[in-house]
Amino acid sequence: MKKMLKREDIITKGNGNANDYFYHGNGGEYFLMASLSRRKYDAFKLPVDYGFDVLAMDPLNAGKKTHEPVMPYYFQVKTVYVRDLKPVQVTTKNSTRTVVRIPVKLKKDTLVLMENDVNKALIVYVYDQNRTHSGMEPDDCPTFYFWINGTGIAEYKDMFVQEKRDEYVICWVNIVYPENPDLLTDKENKQSTYVAFGTDFLTVEEGNNIINNTAKNTSWKMYRSLADQDGRYFKLSGFFAEAGRKQK
Repeated sequence: MKKMLKREDIITKGNGNANDYFYHGNGGEYFLMASLSRRKYDAFKLPVDYGFDVLAMDPLNAGKKTHEPVMPYYFQVKTVYVRDLKPVQVTTKNSTRTVVRIPVKLKKDTLVLMENDVNKALIVYVYDQNRTHSGMEPDDCPTFYFWINGTGIAEYKDMFVQEKRDEYVICWVNIVYPENPDLLTDKENKQSTYVAFGTDFLTVEEGNNIINNTAKNTSWKMYRSLADQDGRYFKLSGFFAEAGRKQK
C-alpha cells in the first residue's frame, strides 16, 4: 500500500520549490490572459499541455478588419523570479551593470511546433524582487517581459542546447540592466535593459567580469533592445504587429 503523505509534508515538499513552481507558472499564464483580455482577445488556458499554455483569438475584430478568417495565437509562458538567481556585476570601461542569467527550459517538440510561425511565441515574464513598481508590490506584476515568436526561434535555434534529458533543451537568457538598478532605461537613453541568449555571455579579464562584446569564442547573441522601436519587441502589441495586425 502506498504511503500517504502528511499535510505538512505536502506543504513543505521540496522546501516549497515544487509549490512555487506551479503557482508562479500559473500566475504568469493568468497574467498573460488578463493582458490579452484587455486587448479584446478571447484567451483560454489549454487543458492539455502539448507545447502551449494559452490560446488567444479575436473573433470581434480580426475578421472584419482583414476580411480573413480569425487566426488563433499560441503562447508558451515561462515565469522567472530573480530572487532565486544570483545577479552578477559586470564592469566595462565606462560603467558597471547588473546581469541576471535565467534558464529557459523547453521541450524539443515545442520548438518544432513554434519554428517559423509568427502566430506562436514564447513569452517570458521576469519578476525581480529588487525592483519595485510604483504603488505595487514586486509580485503583483513582472518587472518586464519579452517575447520571441517562431521566426525568432528559428533565428536563435542554436542557442537552445541539449539537456541531460533528451526531450528538453535549455537556453540561458542574460538580462542586462542599466547602471541605475531602479530603471529599465536611463534618463538619457544611453543605457537600456536588453537580453542576450547564450551560454558564454561573460568572460573574466583582469579580475573583473567583462561583457564580451566581440563574441569571440562565445555562443551568445543579443536580442532586440528595449530601446529599439520604443520597445516594440518587449510589448505584447509588438507580437500582434509582427503577426500581421497592428494593435493600438
